[in-house]
Amino acid sequence: MWFAILLLVFDVGCAGWRTLARTAPPQAAKGAAPLRFREIAIYVVLFAAANYLIRFVLPLGKTVLQFPSLYDLPEYVSFFCIGAIAARRNWLPTIPASMGRVGLLAAFMSTLILFPIALTGLGHGVSAGFVGAGHWHSAVYGLWEAIYAVGLVLALVSWFRHSFARGSRLSTALARQSFAVYVIHVPIVVILTASLRGAALEDLLRFGLLAVVAVPVCFVLAFLIRRVPLVARVV
Repeated sequence: MWFAILLLVFDVGCAGWRTLARTAPPQAAKGAAPLRFREIAIYVVLFAAANYLIRFVLPLGKTVLQFPSLYDLPEYVSFFCIGAIAARRNWLPTIPASMGRVGLLAAFMSTLILFPIALTGLGHGVSAGFVGAGHWHSAVYGLWEAIYAVGLVLALVSWFRHSFARGSRLSTALARQSFAVYVIHVPIVVILTASLRGAALEDLLRFGLLAVVAVPVCFVLAFLIRRVPLVARVV
């Protein structure tokens, strides 16, 4: 639940800012300028630079206050802010399929070229280079991370909008329970895993059986929990 807590911190910060500034939540603007490649490129460069700088003090793998990946804070904060801007400027429904294809190609090429470069030298004295501390491997890794994350987001938003925009009644009902499932799934998975501990099953078969049982159980319980008065307004 650490990520839900982090999102709650962002939400409280956003609400506090609007309270202090005494501004109403902005409405989606009609006819707003569409997202452009130039803006995306600028963001990717800033994203990569922020990754490199924060990992001077928070290298990959460092845990702070039980948060396992605060070294990705630039990504979390900027994506949260961009999500709010995207809603205001109506970007998500207007990202063209061509931008999604370019994003997917960029993610693939960066993984093919930059990712191996960032990991060069593993096992030869610079194995920790890409994790941070100002090493040039960290700069390359941060650039790969920025291109990959942004490219994949563009590709997935475009793909899902064009391929899965028409939801069924079942998918709509399941979507309403999704956040509640995210909140409650951990103890359910742990309990079911413990119940299978004595079963003589291969790990892959055990995983498959657990998934088949846990997914419907989580959604049914989420549905029942959200029937409690006021709970649905929170989860």
